[in-house]
Amino acid sequence: MRTCVITGYRVQYGHNVSHANNKTNRLFLPNLHAKKVFSERLGQIRLTISHRGERTIDKYKGLDEYLLRAKNRYLTPKAKMLKKQLVKLAESDSYIASLINKKTERVKSEAKKRILKKLAKKIMADKFIST
Repeated sequence: MRTCVITGYRVQYGHNVSHANNKTNRLFLPNLHAKKVFSERLGQIRLTISHRGERTIDKYKGLDEYLLRAKNRYLTPKAKMLKKQLVKLAESDSYIASLINKKTERVKSEAKKRILKKLAKKIMADKFIST
């Protein structure tokens, strides 16, 4: 199956529509290219990516940065595999480890905020009931 590793673009199905409104089946193929992408940690990797995927990698200043910042639910299976390898290798690198820690700290701080809000509501409810 022709699929972009970065964006997940794949073949779409549709119709050619003639002037007489006759519909015949056709495929809409993604603009895919087999590219060698350089990763600071993993070296050169051969990927099948779309033009939009190339632009996404450029936006994040490299494949490593994109994979570390992207959420797993938005990644294709091959990208998830690359991210796992990257995280294993990144444990020794302080910069990448700091990116990973920032993500976990943000999640922890959001959880703390939710807990504090619940406690505040509970305390206010107790004060209202007791008075």
